[in-house]
Amino acid sequence: MTELPPAVAAGPPYAWSPRGWPSERPSSGPGACEVWCYTDRLSYAPGDQAHFHFNATAETFSLRIVRDGPAPETVFRRDGLTAAPQPTPADAYASGCGWPAGLSLRLPDDWRSGFYLAIVRAVSPAGEVWEREHGFTLRAAPARRGQIALIMTTSTMLAYNDWGGANHYRGIGDDPRADIGSPVSSTPAERVQPPSRGCLLGDLRAQFRCLGGARRLCARLPDPA
Repeated sequence: MTELPPAVAAGPPYAWSPRGWPSERPSSGPGACEVWCYTDRLSYAPGDQAHFHFNATAETFSLRIVRDGPAPETVFRRDGLTAAPQPTPADAYASGCGWPAGLSLRLPDDWRSGFYLAIVRAVSPAGEVWEREHGFTLRAAPARRGQIALIMTTSTMLAYNDWGGANHYRGIGDDPRADIGSPVSSTPAERVQPPSRGCLLGDLRAQFRCLGGARRLCARLPDPA
């Protein structure tokens, strides 16, 4: 590790980056039973072709596509998929993974607009379940657009996504007093990576829970005197 200047070395740890923060990336350990996934784009129109890119050490795995929301709806499932382990660049958070596409799917015209989770699942010989997710937005066809638009927090998700080792806030360096964020984030179409766990499932479902009682989104202020 690079030696820090005395003024920095004496400073407090930076809260964003505890030493040894476990950013996700594929395991190189023996016996790993993993599968990772991303799509070539984050937004599609009905009828577009979506390409799913996989990296797997599991013998087989499944892909399930779910339209997320208060009542999640499974719209596609395929079992028995296979994919090979793929090399992952050390700076995948900036340059992307470059894994080959393992499945292409034309998005049906009758799928409703919204946010869709692509969930990959594998089960190890010992019975351990491995599950990870990616996500994409399906835009409404022009003739079916309503009066309400849901604006996705894509820039925020990309800024916080530290899959591969870093994000816009932390990860370059492993000393919490001098760790810095990456100025470049992997984004489609030139560079793509999976999302970190929690970027999709927890955040999006929390947003939908709040929609039912929107007052919780606002700070409670004292009545004016």
